[in-house]
Amino acid sequence: MADQDFRLLAPRLDLADTLTKVENLGVSCELGLIQRHCKVEQPGLFRFGYTPIAGLIEAITNGFEGIGEPGLIDVNEGYRGEWITTNRRYGFEFHTAHDSTRHTKEYVLEKLSTHYKFLARKLMEEIETGDKLLVYRAENETNKGEMADGLAKSISARGKAVLLWVMVAPTAALAGQVHWAEPGRLMYGYLDRFARIRFAAGASYDSWLTLLQNALAQMQP
Repeated sequence: MADQDFRLLAPRLDLADTLTKVENLGVSCELGLIQRHCKVEQPGLFRFGYTPIAGLIEAITNGFEGIGEPGLIDVNEGYRGEWITTNRRYGFEFHTAHDSTRHTKEYVLEKLSTHYKFLARKLMEEIETGDKLLVYRAENETNKGEMADGLAKSISARGKAVLLWVMVAPTAALAGQVHWAEPGRLMYGYLDRFARIRFAAGASYDSWLTLLQNALAQMQP
């Protein structure tokens, strides 16, 4: 079923090393949750966030200027009392893992405004060095890569990292497959389906893992 929670499945601990080599750019938490389920815990700016493509391109182009500026960050109570932050300049929404019953809005703003700056610097270093495969899941199933080139160009202008742009496969045979759109810069990859944007735990677990393995294999010299 499309809404089955993949966290009920056995974690693929054998793929933990594979999952350390990729960095989630969004648009949702699908990849971040899969990494966590497979016991991969590495800090990432967009690991648990919503990242609309236009804001992401602007942020990378500008070196994430203003990402931690308190005056640009709204803090609001979300599902089950978790504080959610929104960057008004870029439109990013972040889970904070901070409970409104335990932490004040002011505490969250002070702590995370600094944290976002640190994570943004880390991501820019990964973009510059190309140490991680950057992964972006298209915002919807009808987006067949129209914005992929814009995102890839913003990344290439800042460094060596490769972008894997993830779409829904037009045919079942393509699910899990990857091909180069522009060698050394941009790959297209295909899942059998997307999770609903507000239920990332409904991600297509096996399809994601196959996709990432195939993508990293394509990057081998």
